[in-house]
Amino acid sequence: IADGKPTETQAQSLSPKAQELIEESRHRASKSEEESDGGSDETEEENEKPVGVIPRPVTPVVVVTRKFRRRRRIFQAANRAKRLDRSRHMEYKYEVRGLMDEIGILDEHRSNILGSIWAKGERQTVSDAKEYLEGKLSEGIITEDQQSRLLAVIDDYTIRR
Repeated sequence: IADGKPTETQAQSLSPKAQELIEESRHRASKSEEESDGGSDETEEENEKPVGVIPRPVTPVVVVTRKFRRRRRIFQAANRAKRLDRSRHMEYKYEVRGLMDEIGILDEHRSNILGSIWAKGERQTVSDAKEYLEGKLSEGIITEDQQSRLLAVIDDYTIRR
């Protein structure tokens, strides 16, 4: 096949129709090579133009300019306030559980006090958590000694953020 002609075994394996198609494609290929070597004056672009097309004037491109709105900052930083340190949440839970055991807060109130102090001190402010403890003192759930010990822990975990 190197010289472009099929060998006898290939010719026998192909049907006459297939051989005819192969010969036609070889003929067209050699014809197109001769035309490209001949150097016709027409360029490929001229050959591609359809005949009978009416040229239309090109409409100018209109660029639409929009007025840009001022960009507003979506994120508004919260006011800096004294809150509990989020990164020390696990330490806080461990320490306060031990403290509540030590100072004798009733089991039924421990979980509620532990979680509420953290939630108010972390999400709102430390002063809200301290007010919560004052409310528990006035309800009679904790004593003044217990309140002062819990307030000391709150102060240890307070940061400005």
